[in-house]
Amino acid sequence: MVLNRGLLLGTEVPLWDAANQFRPFFALIADAARAGELISWDPWTHAGAPLFAEPQVGALSLPHVLAGWLLGSSLLGFVCWWLFVWWLGGVGILCLARALGAPVWGGFATALGFVLSGLYTGHAEHPSWLWSLSLWPFVVWRLDVALRTRRTWPAVEAGALWGLSACGGYPGLTIASGIYLAIFALGRPLGDNARSAFATYTRSLGALVAVGLVVMAATYVSFFRAGAGYHDRVGALPREIAVAENALEPGALATLATPTLAALKAKDRAGLWPTTDASSVSVYLGVGVLLLAVAGFALRPRSRRRIVLLLLAILGVCMALGGHLPLRGWLYDLLPPTRYFRQSTLFRSFFVLAVAHLALLGSRDVAALLASDGRAPRRPLLWAALGLVVLAVATIAYHCVATTWNFRPLLWATGAFAVLFWGAAAVLVVLLAGSEPARRRRWIPAGFVALALLDAGATRTLNARTICHDDSGALAQARDLDAARSASFDLAPGGVLVPRAPWAPGERFLCNAQLVTKQPVLGGYTTQENRFHTVLQRHPELAAMALGTHRFWFHDAPPQVPWSDTQFAALLVRTTLLGVAPLVLHDTAEVTHHAEAASSATVDITELPACEPAAVTVKQYRPDVLEFACRAPRAGWLLVTDRWAPDWRAEVDGRPVAVRCANFVFRAVPVHAGDNVVRFTYATGLYDALTALGWLALLLVLGRSVWNAHGADRGIVVPPPT
Repeated sequence: MVLNRGLLLGTEVPLWDAANQFRPFFALIADAARAGELISWDPWTHAGAPLFAEPQVGALSLPHVLAGWLLGSSLLGFVCWWLFVWWLGGVGILCLARALGAPVWGGFATALGFVLSGLYTGHAEHPSWLWSLSLWPFVVWRLDVALRTRRTWPAVEAGALWGLSACGGYPGLTIASGIYLAIFALGRPLGDNARSAFATYTRSLGALVAVGLVVMAATYVSFFRAGAGYHDRVGALPREIAVAENALEPGALATLATPTLAALKAKDRAGLWPTTDASSVSVYLGVGVLLLAVAGFALRPRSRRRIVLLLLAILGVCMALGGHLPLRGWLYDLLPPTRYFRQSTLFRSFFVLAVAHLALLGSRDVAALLASDGRAPRRPLLWAALGLVVLAVATIAYHCVATTWNFRPLLWATGAFAVLFWGAAAVLVVLLAGSEPARRRRWIPAGFVALALLDAGATRTLNARTICHDDSGALAQARDLDAARSASFDLAPGGVLVPRAPWAPGERFLCNAQLVTKQPVLGGYTTQENRFHTVLQRHPELAAMALGTHRFWFHDAPPQVPWSDTQFAALLVRTTLLGVAPLVLHDTAEVTHHAEAASSATVDITELPACEPAAVTVKQYRPDVLEFACRAPRAGWLLVTDRWAPDWRAEVDGRPVAVRCANFVFRAVPVHAGDNVVRFTYATGLYDALTALGWLALLLVLGRSVWNAHGADRGIVVPPPT
């Protein structure tokens, strides 16, 4: 709160995705929660979008909904939620520290380093990343307890937390965390023999996965079902994209020694490590954390758990490098779930969490050493100190060679940081190795705490550019948007259709301000991209049919056309010629399975007539319901320029009719000559049932855990091993 006081006091505002994507979605969830609803369909973005099908939004996440209800849709409400999620990661490290028997000072220093690591400062703009990262230590904590005590219930708690991290979290991190947990479990002694070990391993991980899938079921069933045919991200990504896109450049590993390199990348986004995004270059997690991890390994180099954690850290770095090493490609080939996300840099999370875990174990060993009257083993500790100094010197050398002198203040900051912080770390190691026991007890813990505090302050200050804005223009824009908030879900007040605009207010492409003001737009900012819609929203004639208040069109006998890029190109040509598009329909199975027809399966649409405007009287228009009356001149089809998705249902004069995907992204229904009353409804029965099941599972696990916490067997604290 001290380091981010500007955000709480209103002198700073979130930037990039935090401001333009996640804040508006949080405002929408908050408005819905206060109205006693869950928003399943978002009619304000992209001419309509299945909100449940976007895991990062958290529309079906119980904590997100409760936070929205409690904090409201203001910017301050979002900032409080954002910082709470950020802080939660430190609490998870403290819980893990307590379970491992680490000292308070070691847990504090590690927790502070973890939440100010390059993962958090780089991805502060991505609250979905923070949500996944912050719950990860809790999952490790409960799984560790389950493996240590050989009890199933802590694994059930771990599964509930893992499933919760998937609801509102980044999908790639959900998959990656599952891989991490499976390998992490191998580092625990699981039984007296192979059969016992295998039974403990499978029982614990089986319970974790089973409960986790129940909790996340609503979100991911919606993603695959409601997103089928709506967007292009349902299927696996091509290998070259999954492996190479936003991979960590090898030179970025120098960020391990100083946060100033990440700050330099934010300032010179194109010049330094150009293929890695500024949010993803840093593997920094604090000098003190790295020092504790190295010291612990020096004191207990043969610990099975530490060896597995070290291997996890190395594995994370190797996979984060993407195509620079073959490991990420092998993972793509051998493990199908890893084909569904890009961002190889997310595997940095393995490194950061594994090193933080090692630091907690190291602080426990250091605390045990401080409590004893014997001297520390000097040689391994002094070698560790020498290694740290060499690392700092190498970082300065790399920095001077790899960067230009246009950013002289940051170059000086790098040198000052290395001298001050790594020098202090080396002094701590020397004191630990060579001083008398009484002096060690007095200075070592205080030194680590002071180092963590100074490190956190320097890191937050240096990396402010990736966290927040403090310029007057951004502040004024945020205040204006806050003042224009609307909580109304009625898109046709008094029967008058709210006009649809091309983009969000301010004509900013990467912005979802319309969710705050409740202004429907044809564009917007979402990961649910559809290649046809991307072109359509920039095509003058096609876009014009979906803007303003006149968005209904009639056609006599539209043909069924293959859902293919070739046919879409033909539609563009015909629309440009006519000024208004004709109407074409598509096979639902073909659309939902993303099965583009063969090039020979084409339909000639060059002679199709243009659609006719249809006069309608809107009776009701809310996110999941659209009802209107229209007079059709003949029997035919009515095109509604709202987006199609598999769960839309329709009735005409009370009789169910088919809802067809039309003009590649919109929806159409058959109508008869004369007066028709058309009613569209978005079917959410399956998602509602799965949401209720997931929330019930969470509440049952929470209730049982609270009950257990007041019992004798808490399964939390273990003494340090002798």
